[in-house]
Parts: sequence; C-alpha cells; structure tokens
Amino acid sequence: MKEGLFPDYMHKEMQRTILKMVILLKASRGKVYPYSLVKRLGKEKFFHYTETDLKNDVYNSINALEHIGLIEVSGRSDGKRAKTYYTITKKGRKALKSALEMRLKTMTYMKKLLK
Repeated sequence: MKEGLFPDYMHKEMQRTILKMVILLKASRGKVYPYSLVKRLGKEKFFHYTETDLKNDVYNSINALEHIGLIEVSGRSDGKRAKTYYTITKKGRKALKSALEMRLKTMTYMKKLLK
C-alpha cells in the first residue's frame, strides 16, 4: 500500500460521512435543493472540495440518503428548470440524532486517548 493512500482514504470517507450529516441537518430545517447546497458549501469552502468533487459528492450523498429512506422528495418545481427538493424523514431524524450522539462520544473518547 502506498504511504499516503490510507490517510487520504480515511479523510475522504470522513468528509463524505460529515457531508451526509450536513445534508440531514439542512433537510431537518426545511427543503433542500441540491444545486443551492453545492453553491453554498462551495462558497463556505467546505473541506476544500473542488467544485466538481463537491457537486458529485452532494448528489451521490443525496441519492444514497434517499435510497435508504433518510430523506424523501418533498416537491418539484417546473419553472425554467425542473428542481427537486428533499426533506428529512422520521427515520432520517432518528439516524441524524444517533449519528450526532455517536460523533460526540467518539470525539470525547479520542480526546481522552490523546491525553
């Protein structure tokens, strides 16, 4: 295995997990439109993603979250372009709560290990 490969892989997987949590958090507060999410996270320099990588990861994450029932289509707009909006499901709220609790416990544990 190349020396830098494993840390890069771990970093990318953590990015994707956190991105899914961000999408669930945003969906818990209202409708999420993927394109506007990509633009907003791009402006915020979310994890220093390239625009293409961010767009791909946002759309792939939304598809994955919808596929497992954590978000659902909440409406479509037929203006100039078709827009699909997503909201969190009851299952998604439970998963988000669990993920946030696990993240907090993990960080607390890691801090203890570093002492």
